[in-house]
Amino acid sequence: MDISLSDVAYLLTLPAGALSLDGKIIYFIVNEDGELTEKHWNGKEYEDNVFISSDLRASPSAKYLLNQNTRRVFFPSRDNALKYAEYDEDEEEWTEDLVDRDGPIQLHPESKISGCFDDLNGQIIFFQDPSGALQCIRMAENNECTPLPPLPNINQSGNIIHTAYTTDDGVIHVVYINDSGHIHVVKLATPESQWQDIVLETASFGSSQITNFAITSTNEAERGFLAVVSGTTIVYIDPQGELMEVGAIDNKRFDPSSSEECANELYRIGEKIVGALGGGKK
Repeated sequence: MDISLSDVAYLLTLPAGALSLDGKIIYFIVNEDGELTEKHWNGKEYEDNVFISSDLRASPSAKYLLNQNTRRVFFPSRDNALKYAEYDEDEEEWTEDLVDRDGPIQLHPESKISGCFDDLNGQIIFFQDPSGALQCIRMAENNECTPLPPLPNINQSGNIIHTAYTTDDGVIHVVYINDSGHIHVVKLATPESQWQDIVLETASFGSSQITNFAITSTNEAERGFLAVVSGTTIVYIDPQGELMEVGAIDNKRFDPSSSEECANELYRIGEKIVGALGGGKK
């Protein structure tokens, strides 16, 4: 399917989403009348709506992780416990359970959830704990949960806006925006090493109130950032660090305001953006 800029912009306003493995469907994860639902979009119309869970926070953040072996959505329960739903291909339905690490994992009421795969098909999940500190766990294919080394202390007010990805060399990255609008990239080379926090001095969202963002490529030389401001305006930081407004989004209606060159560039990399949101390496 052709992935439009409207599709990508709309996805940034939702709890989560991913591109199907055959590239023909975008899975939009929405909160519809208090139910977490997977909507199948083929570029022209919705083909299917699949129920996931009714036990969710009113304004959930979620993370869809999808590859050849795994199809899971991580999300906060009504009581702010970390849950996951897994798709059963045979039954064609989602089954849900709590993420268990010596008991349920409690989240901050405003915590976002991000994540990625590691090289052993483990799922790396980032979230804020009840104190507001950013934490991460690794969930193996057998559902065993283990902590990774402690993340650097992030001295920041309010909820932390973050996203995550893994590069081809297996390095895990979590990216967050600090109070001044600058982007931090925090890297973990191996599970035995320590996190390295790097500030991208040339890339800043300034005073914009970012509510969600995504990387445009897991290749550092091509990496840009696409973000939604206050739930309505889409902005883009290109690989050279230039910030520009792309357009406005209202439900699924997108009104572009960027140059034709910028729009064409984002259209070209639309599949990479959606693929990365599902935990893929793009």
